[in-house]
Order: sequence, then structure tokens, then C-alpha cells
Amino acid sequence: MANFDFITDDDFRSVLENDYQEMQRCFKSEAWKAVHVLAGSIIEAILIDSLVSEGHMKKEEALKADLGTIIGAAEKKKIISSKVSHLSSVLKEYRNLIHPGNSVRNKESPDDNGSRIALSLIDMILDEVSNQRQTTYGYTSEQIIGKIEKDSSAIAILSHLLKEVKSREIEKLLMEAIPSRYMRFVSENGKYIDESEEHIPSNLILLFRKSMEAANEKIKEKATKKFVKILKEDAEELVFSYGEAFFRMSDLAHLSDDEKKLVKEHFFERIKDEYANETLIQDVLPGIGLYIHPAEVNRFVDPLVRAMCTEKHLRLIVRERIKSEYGHMPNPDCRKLIERLDEWSNSLQSRGKEEFHRLVENLKSDIEDYIPF
Repeated sequence: MANFDFITDDDFRSVLENDYQEMQRCFKSEAWKAVHVLAGSIIEAILIDSLVSEGHMKKEEALKADLGTIIGAAEKKKIISSKVSHLSSVLKEYRNLIHPGNSVRNKESPDDNGSRIALSLIDMILDEVSNQRQTTYGYTSEQIIGKIEKDSSAIAILSHLLKEVKSREIEKLLMEAIPSRYMRFVSENGKYIDESEEHIPSNLILLFRKSMEAANEKIKEKATKKFVKILKEDAEELVFSYGEAFFRMSDLAHLSDDEKKLVKEHFFERIKDEYANETLIQDVLPGIGLYIHPAEVNRFVDPLVRAMCTEKHLRLIVRERIKSEYGHMPNPDCRKLIERLDEWSNSLQSRGKEEFHRLVENLKSDIEDYIPF
């Protein structure tokens, strides 16, 4: 299968992948005329995508132009070489043989030799255009996702790679490409098909966060509001899985006051019911300290203390989360948090829960000595 991940138009990419597979089937079936027709369509779509995405033609104009015009424009803009342009023009003439009158008049018909040339020409165009696009356009969202799925070591250079990605591709990553790939992977594969794919979900989540860092303010706001829309309109399963994977409390900065309130309400309810959910505590909650109001402090503290007392493996994570968020709280909220820990400590001591009483007291001591950096 040829690689069309450099194509920026999602509709074009889908059509190209389908046409390429159909062309291969036609070649195996010796349907030579169909091979030529499909090869011409594939070349046309590749060149149109390049001309449009690089601003050389409007999409409406390009879609109305004939193949000869598209080939000429692509050569003029140095998207393809003169050699490939000439070969493409030859293919254009073969494609015209689909019309019976042309076949009779020219006494020609597509054959296996012409079909082999057509397939080779597509490979040449893919090579030239993809290399040229890398220089003039940078990485597409599909190329970035493909990179981290095939090469887990790419995570180490994500920030560098994203510097070479245009804003429109960053937006595509955040709004559609990463979430749809993640959700499809999770729903289709369950846990994992094999160990070689085990890294994919976590890499997609990390790519989402790195893309948020690379995005401009308008895109960050748009991506964050997508979760609000999901929260309001979609089923619980999607809300929970999307929220855990892609929302972080630090993203509240990009929402209105009403939206902040809605999202906090959702997650306060979740940690009340899922206080042992490590992902919520470790990944989702960071940053909430800036946005907790005094009336909400108990809803933050109580489930975390409960987790600390009942889930030994979460004790360190809970301590660090409470301590870290304390460092970001306004002074009234800081005092309220200490007061709530005092209430927990006294309650646990009065009920003879000395081990848990000491845990809370040690946490209080850590917090009061904590100097955030």
C-alpha cells in the first residue's frame, strides 16, 4: 500500500487510498483501461492537494481544471520535475482512451506495458511530491501520528517535530486526528492486539498534550471546548474515556466561568465515586488548585484522603497531588484545606484509626513546610 500520509485533505486521502487499492486489483485482473483511468485520478488528486494546500490554486478552481492544466501548474510551481510532468502528460493521453471515439480514431488501447508505466509513475510522483511537501509544508497530522505509532522513540523528539507542523495541522491533531485514532484503537482493540501496539494509546495521549503546548491560544480554546461539548451531549462512556485521556484541569484556563463550573462539577463527582482511580488523581487533576473555590475544597480533599487511607499504592501519589495543588491555591483556600485535614485527623483519631490519623498528620506537616517552585 502506498503511503498518502503527506496529503492534507482528509477526503482526498481517503479517496486516494481506496483508488490505489482498486487500481492494484485491476492490474492483477488485467483490466488495463481501468488501471489508466484510476492512475490518472490518483495523480490528479495528489497534485491538486499540493497546489491547494500551498496556496497556488483555490480548491474550487483546481477541481474544475483538467488534468493537463493541473500537471502544468504543478511543474511550474516545482511540485514535480519536468520529467515526471512529461510522463504524466503521456498518461493523460492514455486516460482519454476511455472514450470509444478516441480509441477508434487513434487505433490505440491500454495494455500491460502502459499499465506498468502508470504504476511506476505514481511511485515517482509520490516520491517527488512527498519530499517537496516536507520542505515547503512540514509534517501533516497523519505523518506525526504515523511516526509515533511506528516508532515509540519518537516521543523523545515530539516537541522538535511539532515545531515543523503548521497551525492548521496542529488543530487537526487536537480536534480530530488524535482523538479519533485513540477512540478507534481502544474500541476495536480492547486492551491491545499484541505487545508491539501497547505503546500507542499512551503515546497518543502524550502527543495530544504536546500539541496543546504547541498550539496558539485560539486552538487551545477550541480543543478544550470540544470536551465541554462532549460532556453536554455525548454518552457517559465517551465522556469518561475522552476526559481521562485528553482533558487536564490546567485546561480550565481556556474556558468561561460557567464552563469551568460545569467541568469541575463533573470531575468532583467522578473522584467522589472513583477515588481509587489513579489516572484521575495523577493525570487529570493537576492544575485544579488555581480554580478551587472555598466551597469546593472538601470535594477535592475528601476523596483523596479516602484514597490515601484505603489504597496503599496510591498514598504517595495522593500526598503529592494534595501538596502540589495546595501550592497553587489562593490563601483562603489554603487555610480551608488545612482546616479540612484537621477535621479528618480528629475524626480518624476519635475512631481509633491511628495509622490513618498519622498519615493525615504527616501530610499536614508536609504541606505546611511546602515551598512550591
